[in-house]
Amino acid sequence: MFVATGNSCDVWSPAEAGRPGDLQAFLDPFSDLDEVEVAGQSEFITNDSNSTNSSNRNNMQVSAQTMSNSNQIRVVAKALQLLTAIVSICILVAFASHSFHSKGRSVATAAMSKDTLELQQNSGCRDTPGWSNNWVNCVNEDGGKRPELCTPRGWTCRAYEEKQWCVGGSGARFALGRILNSPEKHCCACGGGHANLVPTEQEPNCYTAVYGEVCYNTLEWAIREGIHSQPELFPGLNPSSGLEEFQMLLYRTNTSKCPHPPCMINYPSYWTPTFRMMPKTLIKGMAYGPAPLKKVGKLHNDDFMAWDAAPLWASWGRGDFRIMASLGVNHVRTYGNDPRANKRVFLDEAYKAGIGINAGMSDWPFKQSPTRCMLQDYYCFNQTYHSYKGNLLNGFTINNYTAYNPALKVFTIMNEPELKVYPRTLVCRALITTLDAILQAEKDVGVTGNLVALTATFAYTRLGGPPALGQMMNLHQCIMNPQDTPTLYTPRNDVLNAYRTRFVNSFNTASPHLSVQREVLDVYNRSGFWDDNLKIPVFIGEYHSVKVPLEEDLTSMQQKIIPKYPFFMGVTFFEYQVRYDKGGSETEFGMFGLGGCKLMKMHFLGENYSVWDLTQNHDHHSLHHDKIDTIVAKAFGGNADSSRLGNPICGALSEM
Repeated sequence: MFVATGNSCDVWSPAEAGRPGDLQAFLDPFSDLDEVEVAGQSEFITNDSNSTNSSNRNNMQVSAQTMSNSNQIRVVAKALQLLTAIVSICILVAFASHSFHSKGRSVATAAMSKDTLELQQNSGCRDTPGWSNNWVNCVNEDGGKRPELCTPRGWTCRAYEEKQWCVGGSGARFALGRILNSPEKHCCACGGGHANLVPTEQEPNCYTAVYGEVCYNTLEWAIREGIHSQPELFPGLNPSSGLEEFQMLLYRTNTSKCPHPPCMINYPSYWTPTFRMMPKTLIKGMAYGPAPLKKVGKLHNDDFMAWDAAPLWASWGRGDFRIMASLGVNHVRTYGNDPRANKRVFLDEAYKAGIGINAGMSDWPFKQSPTRCMLQDYYCFNQTYHSYKGNLLNGFTINNYTAYNPALKVFTIMNEPELKVYPRTLVCRALITTLDAILQAEKDVGVTGNLVALTATFAYTRLGGPPALGQMMNLHQCIMNPQDTPTLYTPRNDVLNAYRTRFVNSFNTASPHLSVQREVLDVYNRSGFWDDNLKIPVFIGEYHSVKVPLEEDLTSMQQKIIPKYPFFMGVTFFEYQVRYDKGGSETEFGMFGLGGCKLMKMHFLGENYSVWDLTQNHDHHSLHHDKIDTIVAKAFGGNADSSRLGNPICGALSEM
């Protein structure tokens, strides 16, 4: 294969950018040659070369085996024909390449249909094991030193996925076809691979233990205490292992405690964060901070991902995951994050409910810890490294710490950093040093699979540009040259590559949909965040304007605004429950309030609280004061049946 490079012909590499979309037509005549023809031409050229060398060595002699005139004409004609074809290709490619670059655009490599693209996100898709594309020169190209991308036999499917060679964007290349071992047949990222939608084979009569049973109580002890104090009793397991994994071990070793094998979870496997796959992920989100206090007060801990908070979200408790899923919610944003608290059960419950999680770094390492990085001029690597490593070792990961739990979709490095970091010029330093720490923690723990997206969620303020978008642009500039002012930091890891391949933009707003469209989305479309060189999608991390009718606003956002922009993933509704503990304007938000029925007690990370039933709040700006959960369900395509909130305990108490 040939491509024009300057004024000469050179061998083409999949890693070279800027190939025009019609160039494959020039290459097809050669790629379709019969193997016998190719071999014959190679032999002909070799023999011709040998004949020339022989002639040079014996130029004073007349060979006894001189070709006939007809044979000489045939040979010369074929040689000229081949040479002419090669020169023509070089000229045409050079012209096409020059024309392409002069226009400053990039062309996607594969025009895949929507159905084909959706296969990339299909949890049942598996790449062909051991596949590579035969491009052995990958070792000398960008990423060639990473064995998961480049093998002695060429680029892997993961390279195609990470470099986006099949879905366009800054990594768009012509890297398909038979010559490169047909990645479109073998790699999920290119629409190929193998569909394996059959769940992992279960044990006969599988049954996962539930709250209140002897087996569940045993599992709770094993996960909370046993794995730490007596790890030898749990070979092959670790503090990040799931409830089902512990139950399987106990079933095999102590059937008196756990007489049934569990129904194991069939996790998908992928490399690119799902938020960065095409077609875009559609977020129908819910902000979730279910504080159990009914009046202004201070929570000693707000990590509701902890297993201690299961009475709030588990199916055997109040069932918040079940309620949100019934409303059509597919994405939940959490806030508090105590790295000491195990989050595996929370993430597994979310995964079973079909809900993705947006977790985030708490303010502890930035502003509250005795060694907080605000005292270190916001060089935050050390503080956030230990925090995030604790997350990875305590529930964020599966498969012996090698992959993220697939329920975890995106991690917020910091929420509204421009309102927390002072002076604001140090926001870049805080974010980039934290991003570097996250990458280092992943590397040290060994996490490579099911990668999560990363984001910084900005406030809807104007700081050097449009609301929130100005802050996004500033971070982009900083991350291109972190060693320069104002960051003044040399990363240990490739933060720029992580930004290009894993980052998503996000912001919070209480503005209605038309303001968001005019002030942010229309400008984002021209900002450079979504063009041929860089494709970073954006979503709203908190969305709810309490000054306009909610139904019209949220429905218009879902049906008119989100589909209009290919980079806009959707919104996270703010919020699930009224935060009485915060008081003030915070109480204006909240889909549900807390009722007067105590469902159960909750021993939450050292303190005892009551779990209250939920009551439906109303939108006071709507004509008929409609219930907010009904409005959300309508906008998100869910079920507005209020009977899901019914609880036999409360019903029995009301009759007494």
